[in-house]
Parts: sequence; structure tokens; C-alpha cells
Amino acid sequence: MQSRTTSIGWVRVLATLLALVGAMLLFCGQAVADEGGPEDNPPMIGGGMVTPSTLSHEGGSVQLSAEVTDDFGVSIVYALIYDPDGSTQAIQLYQGDLNTYYGTLEVPANYSNEQANYSVEIQAWDTNGGYAGTLIGGVQEEAAVPFDQYPYVVGETVAPSYLPASIPAPVMTAPP
Repeated sequence: MQSRTTSIGWVRVLATLLALVGAMLLFCGQAVADEGGPEDNPPMIGGGMVTPSTLSHEGGSVQLSAEVTDDFGVSIVYALIYDPDGSTQAIQLYQGDLNTYYGTLEVPANYSNEQANYSVEIQAWDTNGGYAGTLIGGVQEEAAVPFDQYPYVVGETVAPSYLPASIPAPVMTAPP
């Protein structure tokens, strides 16, 4: 009878131990769920720069940079460019320093009579699929000089103001 009581005692001890472990896991699991797990933060974007922020109507190269950090790792960083005509283009930025990503926007010449404005948004994804995006600035491109204006004269003087009589007058003839 002694062995049957001993085995029932061990079962009770084992059941109590498993109940305690289960309760601890339940409360610990709730704590981890409240904190959001080991990674629940999207990337952080800061220190974005667009240089230069103004261009002549001839266009040119614009340097883009942004500091992107994440608690576990940055997967990819893009600059989304909003063009003046409403279209968009994506430029992948490359990591230069520890947390700084760089890229170049090539702005074409602006032949219109209106200023062209480009907006720059940095978009970043982390290794867990988290996303962050923020506008960091823009580029203003001057309007082209219009060609449909009438010429104008400044300082209306003629030199010489008279011709001496010894110079013969020009002769103009029409071809036959």
C-alpha cells in the first residue's frame, strides 16, 4: 500500500508544479503581450535633408539624406518623390554611415512658365515588416524664361546721330 500512496503523492506534487508553471507562463505571456513583444516599434526617421532646395529652370542633381534607426534592424529605405505632374518615383537610398541613408534625385529641366515643386517623402521598412514614412522637404525649380515676349529697347540713342555728306547712300537692288 506504501507504493500506491507514494505514487499518488508524486502525481499531486507534479500536478501542483505544472499548475504553478502554467500560471507563471500565463502571467508572463500577458506581460509580454502588454509590452508588444521583443520588437513592436517601426523604424524612426529623423534628420532628413534635401540639398539644394532650389534649382534654376535647367534642373540638376539633388542630394537626399535621412537618419533611419530601428530597434532590431532596418531592411530598406526609399525616397518617394512626388513630381509636379502628380506622378511619383521611388529612389532607393543606400546606407552610408551607421544610421544615415543617401540618394540622388535628378531633376529634369523645366521648360514651362510655372515653377515646378517636388516633394520628398522618406519611407523605411524594418526587418520585421514595420513601416514608417515622413515628408522631409522638397525642391523648387524655377520657371523657364518665356520666349513669347516682345523685344524692348533700353537707352534709345543712335550713334552716330548724323552722317556726313561724303558717304554715299546705300544702294538697294532687288534680284531679277
